[in-house]
Amino acid sequence: LKRTWREPAVVWVAVVGESGDKKTPAFKLAIAPLVEVQRKMAGEYEDERKKYEDRLREYVLERKKSTKEGKVPEAPPNLPHMGSVLVNDATLEAFVQTLGHNPRGVLKIEDELAALTRSLDQYKGTGKGREKQVYLSCWSASYLSIERKTNPEPIIVPRPCASIAGNIQPGMLPVLVPSKEDPEGFHKRLLGMLDPAA
Repeated sequence: LKRTWREPAVVWVAVVGESGDKKTPAFKLAIAPLVEVQRKMAGEYEDERKKYEDRLREYVLERKKSTKEGKVPEAPPNLPHMGSVLVNDATLEAFVQTLGHNPRGVLKIEDELAALTRSLDQYKGTGKGREKQVYLSCWSASYLSIERKTNPEPIIVPRPCASIAGNIQPGMLPVLVPSKEDPEGFHKRLLGMLDPAA
């Protein structure tokens, strides 16, 4: 629209097919390159974690020495975070933390999309949670801030980008079909303007 216009690279995809249509093998093949990237990221994280633990041991000794000498100890080493391109099973807070550590975005993979939509706000009661709103913020890459009593610091993600891809059988489509109970348009973003009567 204009030179300053920006849109996030976010895609929500639902692959619809009957049981036995080979949805899962095709899905695995499609995400195989990302699985390989994730494997490399995990290896890099292990190396960084070992370096961190070595630095932490050195820091503890240096801190004891500094305290005895009446000096101010240096700051402790920063805990490394594993890079991610794929997320499968995570609590909402963990998912948002992952987005915070991965500003280029992640792909949330769901072999059964119906399970994702049914699990939204399952512990809060119908209409009482905010999980849908968090996912919608990810769809539009809108600012996210989550504060909980259990977390000492708020989780802030200025531009969360989360794509979603998964499979669903035609018989389970009513779970995703837009309805009066979806005023925010969560399901429409997965299935477009699918006609419930189709």
